[in-house]
Amino acid sequence: MLAPLVAALPLVPGTPLSLPVFSMQARSVHVITVTVDSLQTVTVPAGTFKVYRVRGTGGDSGLVWYVTSDAPRRIVKTEIVGTPVVFELVK
Repeated sequence: MLAPLVAALPLVPGTPLSLPVFSMQARSVHVITVTVDSLQTVTVPAGTFKVYRVRGTGGDSGLVWYVTSDAPRRIVKTEIVGTPVVFELVK
């Protein structure tokens, strides 16, 4: 449920944001740190987009979101760190 929030955040490369998040698995609140690494170009089945590469750390597993830099912001790709799982936007 963090993904829609990530797309709405003020994304600035190099600026970390800390967000309190409830973990249903742990049944407690912990802090997720969201950091914008850089502006990149990524190609997914839906096309090629200029995106911010955004890392999320501090939860059960690390996540990387690729969020379009132009409005309306959309997450076009999500990776779960340390796994082969990748979600990509399709047409």
